[in-house]
Amino acid sequence: MDDAAASPELLGSHIASGISHTTGRYHRLSFRAGTALYGHLGIEWDLATATDDENAQLAVWIDLYKRHRELLHTGTMVRADEIDPTLLVYGAVAADRAEALFFLAYVGRSEVSPRGRFTLPGLDPDRRYRVRPVFAGAPDEGLKPPAWFDVQPPGGRADGLSAGSEVLGVSMTGRALAVVGLQTPASFPDDVVVLSVTAEA
Repeated sequence: MDDAAASPELLGSHIASGISHTTGRYHRLSFRAGTALYGHLGIEWDLATATDDENAQLAVWIDLYKRHRELLHTGTMVRADEIDPTLLVYGAVAADRAEALFFLAYVGRSEVSPRGRFTLPGLDPDRRYRVRPVFAGAPDEGLKPPAWFDVQPPGGRADGLSAGSEVLGVSMTGRALAVVGLQTPASFPDDVVVLSVTAEA
């Protein structure tokens, strides 16, 4: 669990243009939107300068935010123990622990490969959950799905996946997810993988 002074929905998290006006660094839209999704999502970007493809991708991210806004703004904020300083794992778990949305934020290149397992804290240890990746846009080219995604894209990469792609994912107990965890997907730095976690009947 996390004892942050302010909850994420009180913090402005904006999607800006690809090149940061404060650092000069470039980030893909998926990283900008994926990190903004967890807070009070806003747009700080002259959309008249965005391409048609960027505007279409942005619409999908905004739709994802609207569908999960209540969970993100009322759920319990959780952060997993750090397994690698280049990977942040955090999310929101519903009060009844029936659903959660987790984020894997790749903030650098790891010194080890594969990264190992990450855990998902805060779930009911005795319930079974279905864990699936959520693709709000085309997955970034560096994403290599692990076996638990239960998808076999061409070449073992995410090439065949697109926005809204459905993958089976994996079913595990909350206890197993909190203690054993899941294999971390391989990915390039500056990427976010969103995970939907739902209790099974």
